[in-house]
Amino acid sequence: MRKAIKRIFPDSCHRLCAWHIQRNAFTNVHVKDFTNHFSKCMFMEDTVEEFECAWNDMLEMFNLHGHKWVTDIYAKRSRWVEAYLRGHFFAGMKSTQRCESMNAYLNRFLKTRLKLFEFVKHFDRALSRIRHNEAKAEFETHHSSAVLTTKLYALEKYAGTVFTRQSFLKFRDEMKNAELFFPVSTENHGGYRVHTLTKFRSPEKIWKVCYGNSGRSMKCTCMMFESVGFPCPRMIVVMKIEHLEEIPETCIMKSSMCSRMSYFASQSEKAFKEARCEIQRLTCQMEELCKNSVEESEREDLKATKHHVRDPIILKTKGNPGNLKDKFKKPRHCGKCKKVGHTVRKCPEFVNTHNAFINIEDSIEDMGDMPSLLNHNMEGGSRHGTNEFSQNTTLGTFQNGPETSLNDSWLGLHPPNYFTNQVRVIE
Repeated sequence: MRKAIKRIFPDSCHRLCAWHIQRNAFTNVHVKDFTNHFSKCMFMEDTVEEFECAWNDMLEMFNLHGHKWVTDIYAKRSRWVEAYLRGHFFAGMKSTQRCESMNAYLNRFLKTRLKLFEFVKHFDRALSRIRHNEAKAEFETHHSSAVLTTKLYALEKYAGTVFTRQSFLKFRDEMKNAELFFPVSTENHGGYRVHTLTKFRSPEKIWKVCYGNSGRSMKCTCMMFESVGFPCPRMIVVMKIEHLEEIPETCIMKSSMCSRMSYFASQSEKAFKEARCEIQRLTCQMEELCKNSVEESEREDLKATKHHVRDPIILKTKGNPGNLKDKFKKPRHCGKCKKVGHTVRKCPEFVNTHNAFINIEDSIEDMGDMPSLLNHNMEGGSRHGTNEFSQNTTLGTFQNGPETSLNDSWLGLHPPNYFTNQVRVIE
């Protein structure tokens, strides 16, 4: 990623995420209170020399001169230490908070397992909410006046006219913080003056603000304006010293002003003329469009509107496709032989068994009195049951159908012509 950013955006400054660096420091260095001292070194807004001194003191305190992770992260200090990044504009961001905040915002509208058309609908609603909030903030900036809460009424009122509402609230907080700073000395150097300031209860800290008389330009050694985009409290103190009732244009980021286009148009004479001609052309065009829209609306009100209602267009059904089980049904198996292609009623084995029992029943009907035959068999020494057993079981078996059969061992005791010799015809 670093190589791609350097190749595509050669003039940009690549900064590492402060949150990830702090997490890596807590994970790789298991020393008590190291993370607190590490964070102080990372966010200190002093000079590079002061950072180097604080870093060496931290290494001596925790004895981390030979630690691998500490050595590697120190080699990348130009991309995460605040002292090295001063002067580069990051709009106050020190981490990947912009994309993470957007992800957290979208998670309020998007859920897992959403269909595609549902995702598009919810995503569009989230974007509509963002556009609504931006339009509301712009309306409040242009059609309302800020509430003045400080004693610097003129300066605060002017800030409310040039800054957007969110930028104005941040600037007002810096105005309140300016009460902690006071000047120590002032030096004149021809066309500019250098004001030396210090902080209440911190006399060892010194800041210098350079103010130019001609262009009313300001520059502070903290470089907060270049990094964040707002005048620092030291610059506001200098505005009070110089008795300024308006914020100098050099202390206002052009992205925060309502007249951003005017800034770009004023950079050259050609740009100024082109912007003036374009504004005149757009003004005439908008005026003509406004007149035409009014006339067309009046004509449409007079016309009778006819609405032809037709049958809706037949479209394919949308949604989840049918269950695959309906397309690939399992074949039915026979409950008798467990084979595929037929059921129990049409099973070949069942039909053969059923026909065999029908033949046996026919032969028994021809034999006549089956109970007397069985009694005769019992008197001859058969050990397969009583007369009652034979009547109830054997006849019941033949009468109930082919689900049961005669005992094969009992049938095997007699020759095939045994029944024909013992038959009695009952009329």
